[in-house]
Amino acid sequence: MDGLDLLSLCKINFETMFSDVFALVYLSTSLVAFDKARINELAQHASEKNKRLKISGYLCFKDGLFFQYLEGNQGNVVGLMDQIEKDSRHEVLNLIHIGNIKERKFRGWDMRYLEDGELKNMQLEDMFKWIITSMKTEIMAYESLKENIQKMIQQIVLLRRKKLIS
Repeated sequence: MDGLDLLSLCKINFETMFSDVFALVYLSTSLVAFDKARINELAQHASEKNKRLKISGYLCFKDGLFFQYLEGNQGNVVGLMDQIEKDSRHEVLNLIHIGNIKERKFRGWDMRYLEDGELKNMQLEDMFKWIITSMKTEIMAYESLKENIQKMIQQIVLLRRKKLIS
């Protein structure tokens, strides 16, 4: 058996072994009115930009608050976050660096907008509200908040794998 056959048998996932995937989440409050059309336009623009930057993630908007998860190359994600923080349409209230992760959680989602009804259907609405409140009021320690956000992200990943959301 030559070396190539051995490698193919091992099925090594180099992205997992040499992870260059960085993730963060932020919460911001809208400073301008966002109706459904404006949110969809924002999500479409973000999707196009993220595709160019090879960033994936999702966006939620509820009661004037944005919650966004971003993952990709650390330089690209941090650079995009710098631009997001300068956007005059909102004010960032809290930013949590999840850090390096083994692999992308939301491959194929350049920027998926999760509408309020979808969170309810995923049975994540209560968890989402609790995380938002915790991020907004800073009533929870950073590490505990980060851990709970990761639990919510994992729930969304599981629902994607079960093809309950696309």
